[in-house]
Amino acid sequence: MAPVLEAARETGLPLAVRGGGHSIAGLGTVDDGIVLDLGGLRDVRVDPQTQQVTVAPGALSADVDAATVPHRLAVPLGTVSRPGIAGQTLGGGVGWLIRRAGLALDRLISAEVITADGKRLVASATEHPDLFWGLRGGGGNFGVVTSFTFQAVELPDPVLGVSLYTASPTGAGHWSPSSGGRGTCLTSSPRS
Repeated sequence: MAPVLEAARETGLPLAVRGGGHSIAGLGTVDDGIVLDLGGLRDVRVDPQTQQVTVAPGALSADVDAATVPHRLAVPLGTVSRPGIAGQTLGGGVGWLIRRAGLALDRLISAEVITADGKRLVASATEHPDLFWGLRGGGGNFGVVTSFTFQAVELPDPVLGVSLYTASPTGAGHWSPSSGGRGTCLTSSPRS
C-alpha cells in the first residue's frame, strides 16, 4: 500500500481506493489516476466473548455473515451478500437489521487508517475522533481504511414464515385476516 500512496503523492495523480466494490458515490474508481484495489483482502475475525468483528477492507457482506452466523452474531450491513463492507460502512450501511441495530456505521467502533501523508492511525470515539466522525458516512477520501472493527449484535431466534396461495375448483382463492389477529389464513370463495 505504501508504494501506491507514495506514487500518487509523487506523480500528483488522483487516487481512488476500492475495497469490496461498493461505493454509491463512485469513490472506488477514477479517470486518469491510480486505483488501489484492496478487493483481495477479505479476512474476518470474530471474538465471540466481546462480540467484536474485525474485517479487512475487501470483505463482502457474505464474508462477514459466514464468519458471524456460527456465533449467532451479526453486523448490520446491506440487504444482499455481494457488496463490499468498506463502501457500505463508509457510506452509511442500510440493511435488514437497521431497526434493531442501526446502520453499519453505528456499529463501527474503530478503523485502522493510512492517511495521505503515510501515517497509520486508529480512529475511534477516543482516538482521532474527528477522523472517526468523517469516516462514518462523511463522504470518503479521508485515508485508506485497512481494517474495520464492529460491535456485533446477537441474532434473534430464527423465524420461519411461509405464504401459500391456491385456487379452488369452484373459484379463486383469496387472503383474508384470520380471527383474533393471529396472522393470515387462506380462504376461497366461489366465482360469481
